[in-house]
Amino acid sequence: MRADVLQDRKGIHVKLDKETHAQLRTKCFQYGLSMQEVFEEFARQLATDEFRAVRIVENLVSRKVQAQLDGEPRRKRRRSQGVGELDQDTLYNLISEENSVPSGSASGGRNEAA
Repeated sequence: MRADVLQDRKGIHVKLDKETHAQLRTKCFQYGLSMQEVFEEFARQLATDEFRAVRIVENLVSRKVQAQLDGEPRRKRRRSQGVGELDQDTLYNLISEENSVPSGSASGGRNEAA
């Protein structure tokens, strides 16, 4: 039996550009970490709403929305998407909600001590 089944783990497959993969591998090597460790830590931080990880995802969403508004072509998709992309109004609503967080809680309740 596979070890990951016994450890209650789920596997994922991520495709990266060759250059990005090489640079990531180099950085991981410099820090003495595996790519598995880096991705798992980022996933843990995002899953627990840690401020820095959430900001990375929010910035990615903003860039994606801006690219769509600028008319940049979407990346080619080899298979059907399954769940469709969020429509433009939904994305704007999500961004607006995030920006309307009361001033007393700038992180929206997220853990900023990451």
